[in-house]
Amino acid sequence: MKLLRVLAYLVYLPTLLGLFLLSGSKYAWVSETDPVLPASAIADGSGDRALFKLLLLTIVVVSQAMLLLRTRSRKEKIVAFVLVLLALIVWGLTR
Repeated sequence: MKLLRVLAYLVYLPTLLGLFLLSGSKYAWVSETDPVLPASAIADGSGDRALFKLLLLTIVVVSQAMLLLRTRSRKEKIVAFVLVLLALIVWGLTR
């Protein structure tokens, strides 16, 4: 059980960091080099970034859900639930 808990937290931290790193526009650097051209003017219709962020969110939810279902400690269940809510909030804010 301890290994599952450590693994769930080790998976959670990098994936949440990935959600933060993928926020914003991938063309934001264009505005820094040429202030006349806003980053929002460049269309990116591929949706790869959004799909990858959804994959990261799924990994977070599944890893914490496994912990939520497998642990008997009420404190651990609350922590897992709060971490899932935090990931959902981060994902919603960085869309």
